[in-house]
Formats: sequence, structure tokens, C-alpha cells
Amino acid sequence: MILLSQKLSRPSNKKQPHHTLSSSLHDFRSRISDFISQARFGPNRAGLEKCFDLINTANSAFAIMAAQIDHPMSKWGENLTERYLSYTLTLLGLLNSVSSSLSHLNRVKMSNACGCLKKIQKEEFDPSFKPESAMSREENPGSYKDRLLLDGLSVLEKMGLLAMGFVLSGLCSDGKAYMEMRSCVGGFEDSLTKELDSRLCKEVMGRLDEVKEVNVAVDRLSEVKCIDGVEELKLRLEVLDCLIQGIEKQANALFSHVLGVRNKLIDNIRLTG
Repeated sequence: MILLSQKLSRPSNKKQPHHTLSSSLHDFRSRISDFISQARFGPNRAGLEKCFDLINTANSAFAIMAAQIDHPMSKWGENLTERYLSYTLTLLGLLNSVSSSLSHLNRVKMSNACGCLKKIQKEEFDPSFKPESAMSREENPGSYKDRLLLDGLSVLEKMGLLAMGFVLSGLCSDGKAYMEMRSCVGGFEDSLTKELDSRLCKEVMGRLDEVKEVNVAVDRLSEVKCIDGVEELKLRLEVLDCLIQGIEKQANALFSHVLGVRNKLIDNIRLTG
């Protein structure tokens, strides 16, 4: 993934015309649109990992746009800077929620592995963490380049909220997480947001395939104690463990990247403040 640093865009004395600058926003949206159209979002490990891939793709596309218009962090206005810091803080908070949900799944997995049969129940999504709606902020857009990046950041925020809402709903076996994030999006006039939401809504209410399979195996073993049932549960728990490890790896990588970019922006504020 690309960092939003000055290395991406060297200062140029030539002024870029507005139509050239605006084409970078079109390219940004096209990269995300291409990913969404090709991705398969399902209630399983692969579907959840696609959500992380979407966020990574959107973040990279945003960094490329900043480079194309020669507008590194050191040139950002106050509102753009605050919006980006708010977005990254929200993303970090949601990733912490993902880690918490993974811990819950891991505890149930370990319980079953030790012979204490326990189905994976719906986990209540914690409503105490609620991101600020992207539509609730007063805008003071600043320069034309700032406005372009603010337009891109608005898309970035909405993609992140919907994708993380889908991941959390899958891990919690509860559609409430997605609906909470959906309510924070603030509108679906944007075609990218509308398309992603329509794709995710079709899958969000069900349990993950890996969770269903563990629960079925637990039910069977509870009814009839047999070697086949034990082996079946062991296999399903191994598949669930692969999901936990895979999503944890994705979440940790994204957390580290987002924190790194956020710290770079904060350091830049300290240097120029």
C-alpha cells in the first residue's frame, strides 16, 4: 500500500489546469469501481478478506490521486487534515472491534477443542463506538486540490464504514453492526456507495459459513457421541481457526498501515505548526 508522503509528488512550478486535476478524481473512482465490480462478497473468510482488500485498494487509489495532483500532506489545509485524522481514528476503532470479535470466536473454538461443546452464539455489537456521520460535518473545503481530495476522502470513508460493518456483522453473526455503519454513511446518492451497499446487503444477515459448520458439528456430536462426530468437529474447528488467523493478519496489517500514515500526518502538523 502507498504512503501519502512528499516522496509521492515532487513540487512542480507548472500549474495544472482544473480539468487535468479533476481527471485524477475520475481515475480514483474507476479503480474502486473496478474492484467492486469484480469482487465477490460472501458470508465466509474469502468474503471478509475482500472487504479488507477493498479498503486497501481505496487507500492506495487515494494516495495515487494525491500524487497525481501534486498535493502531499505538507500542503493539506486544516479541514482536509482534520477529516483524514477523523477517518483514520474511526478505522482504527473499528479494527479494535474486529480484534475483540476474533477473540470471542477464538474462546469458543478453544472451548470446543477442549471437549466443552458450545455453539457459537450471536455476539452483541457494542453500540458505544459509533463513528461520526460523514454528512454531519461543516465543510470549509479550502483550495481546489483540497476539495478534490475531500471528495475522494468522502468515498474512502463510506467504503471503509460499509466494509468494516460487513466484517463485524459476519464475525458477530449479527446484521446490527452493518446497519450501524450504514446509518453513519449519511446517504447513498453516490454510485459507488450505492453499488457496494446493494452487494453487501444481500449477504449481511446470515451467519458465516465457517460458523454454521461448527454449530452443525456441535449439534451432531451433542446428539450422538461417536468418533466420526469428533473428527468432523475437529475439522470444522480447524477451518474456523484458519478464518480467525487470516482475518487477524489482515486486520493487524491494516491497523499498522493506517497508524503509520496517521502518525506521519501528525508529525507533519508538528513540524509546520
